Amino acid sequence: MRNPLDMQYALRIEQLRDQRSELYEQVRRLRDQSFQLRELAFDQLRGRAEGDPDQTYIQIDEIDKEIDRLDREERQVHDEFWKGVKNSHKFFLRPTGGFFGLLSRPLGDVPQFMPILDPTEEELAAAPSYRRAGFMLLLAAVGCLLGMAVTTPWLLISPATLAFNAYASIMPDVFAIIWTVITGYWFMRLIGRGGEVSGSSHGKFLDRAALREEQWFRSGAESWNSWQRVYSCVAFGLMHVGNFIYPLASLIVVGLVGGVYMAAYLREYRRTGSYERATIAAAKLHAAYNRFALVYMVVAVSLMIIGSITM
Repeated sequence: MRNPLDMQYALRIEQLRDQRSELYEQVRRLRDQSFQLRELAFDQLRGRAEGDPDQTYIQIDEIDKEIDRLDREERQVHDEFWKGVKNSHKFFLRPTGGFFGLLSRPLGDVPQFMPILDPTEEELAAAPSYRRAGFMLLLAAVGCLLGMAVTTPWLLISPATLAFNAYASIMPDVFAIIWTVITGYWFMRLIGRGGEVSGSSHGKFLDRAALREEQWFRSGAESWNSWQRVYSCVAFGLMHVGNFIYPLASLIVVGLVGGVYMAAYLREYRRTGSYERATIAAAKLHAAYNRFALVYMVVAVSLMIIGSITM
């Protein structure tokens, strides 16, 4: 099955090719017309043809200006066409298959011929630093999770707890744990099937993962309507259901965090007018958040283990 974005890129390249051919034909016809008028003006100056040569030269000037305009447009279309042809293997593609493909279909359009972003160290350094914002965002996320755990404890249900409870009702807990792990493995494989997302192969893992997801859910948001932006944040949260152990509360919080990434993207786009720099900025905030979240998880698990040993 061909990727919808791949088809969109191919269709756009064909449109550029046809547009280039049409512009070339328009320029050719105008040049023929200009040549004929020059011959007419030459004959008018020598009295071999009727009419005012000055008026004829005015027509020639107008046609030449139109030729110049169409020439510039043709060169621009020509450059875009060859850019599309030469870089087609570098275009960013969203997933098409499985659960991730379903999530991707309603998303807004990405920028034309968007490549897989692979920023240099200089480009990363030029984007704002979001370390403090990432830490504060993590604190807010943890606060939301704790609040949900207290007020709506049923939101702590996850695919893992559902599977374990189902198995524990018909077998001992030890076997229930084993079958929950097996179920989680196949659940994640099923959710992720056909869900490959284009991404850079350079840089640190957390940076690559954040940049890949920001291209997936944020790039192009400057041209989306409000509902498309909201859906992007919801889909970003639902995408994490593939982690199996994430409770429903976490998916809601991740979706809200995605809204903060969206705000960072749009703010940087308004500042620079570049979707590339806006995506990189959102990815830096995303990666900063993930790093603090990873440290938080390691500390929390370590304390749980220490507590269970000392009890």
